Amino acid sequence: MYSGKSTTGSVAICQILATAFPETGLWPKELADVLEFTLLGSMEKLIATDAKSIKQALAALNETLAFSMHPVKYTFTVADLCLWGAIKGNPLVAAEMTSGNYSEIERWYKEFMEPKSVTTKVYKLVRDLSAVFPFSRSS
Repeated sequence: MYSGKSTTGSVAICQILATAFPETGLWPKELADVLEFTLLGSMEKLIATDAKSIKQALAALNETLAFSMHPVKYTFTVADLCLWGAIKGNPLVAAEMTSGNYSEIERWYKEFMEPKSVTTKVYKLVRDLSAVFPFSRSS
């Protein structure tokens, strides 16, 4: 439970990690309400398995990005990582992105998510989290 709302799956994981590690700056306190609304709304639809939900979410995010540099305001947050993860991890989202209907998301992706500095930050965060929460791997 978070703020009285139940969260599940990858959205909950992102939310918990971003708040558990405030030093990452991925969940600024002043944007907490907007982030929660975005993650529980549009972002949760991006992990759906039906094309209608995905199209609605991408259209809403594309419109948001027409007025902002990031999915939430003008700063890099967990919402950027969730959108990036949905594009990379959900084949339905990846396929829909090839339609050419989401020019603002494409611009955001090329400008903020393709540069090495962003992926370096993500990999560093994963490494740091792995050091804090070591996972055993089965052979």
